[in-house]
Amino acid sequence: AGTFALGILTGTGPGPYAAYGVPNANTQTGDLHQVLATAYTGSGTLTSTRSVMQFNRNLTNRTITLGPVLTSPAVTSLGASPYLRFSAAGTWQAEYADAIGIGYTQPSANSNSWTMTASRSYVGTGASSWTLALPDFSAVAGFNTSWALASTTTTWSATATGYISGVTFTSYIEDTAFRFGSRTNTVSP
Repeated sequence: AGTFALGILTGTGPGPYAAYGVPNANTQTGDLHQVLATAYTGSGTLTSTRSVMQFNRNLTNRTITLGPVLTSPAVTSLGASPYLRFSAAGTWQAEYADAIGIGYTQPSANSNSWTMTASRSYVGTGASSWTLALPDFSAVAGFNTSWALASTTTTWSATATGYISGVTFTSYIEDTAFRFGSRTNTVSP
């Protein structure tokens, strides 16, 4: 298995755009092209991204539909003692209903970052909402609180994933497709 990029498509409208790939005569059985379509809006730390990733053997005319903007989660402080911790909570969106992740970064403070992810199965397939709270590891032997977030403004980024089709979890097959939505912002302790 190998990966290489053939080009980047850019534009400001709905398309169509041409994607170029390897001709069938030059591929092996099981080879797939990966196409990633992304829309980005915002500026600074307040941004939104929507993407679709699709795998196909032949690059033929296809319509790729992006999902809606990801609803911004409620990000709140759990306090600064023994170190700064946050909780993020939101509701599952139909287009992004299979996994959720939240990351916190402080490049100007201490370069520390924390990330949490959960599948829909872990949260509960019947649950309409999710919550990811940074745990308190201060009582864990060997944990150093300098690894934690500092008590300062923090950038958070939430990303949710929805499987569209063809997922086998062990390998991608023809027409495997995923939809992603992300939001980024800041929060103060």
